[in-house]
Amino acid sequence: MPPVTRALLYACVAVYLLQANVPLMLDWLALWPPGSGFAPWQLVTYSFLHGGLSHILFNMFGLYMFGSDVERLFGSRFFAQYYLASVVVAALERAVRTILKVKLLLTKNNTRSRFYDSLYA
Repeated sequence: MPPVTRALLYACVAVYLLQANVPLMLDWLALWPPGSGFAPWQLVTYSFLHGGLSHILFNMFGLYMFGSDVERLFGSRFFAQYYLASVVVAALERAVRTILKVKLLLTKNNTRSRFYDSLYA
């Protein structure tokens, strides 16, 4: 197995085990919305958290199956950069969507608010 894929697998499993045994782990590493516990490192650390045994098993299986091939094809450095960029962009998208949802919820009489509420509820 290529080195970056192996390191990501080990890191995810280690954080999963810590998450199960250290209650504050979720508070420190989870991606919280801006203004309610957000910290910059959460743009990366949230990606190592998993919601349950099946969640981590399927994610690690996917990482093993597809990550290995992508890393072999494009190289370890590119794969690590691609993985990190994907994680950060997904976190930023989630943060922006959360901010927009809060702003739209504040304008309850707006018909667009009800439309977006139905999309992201």
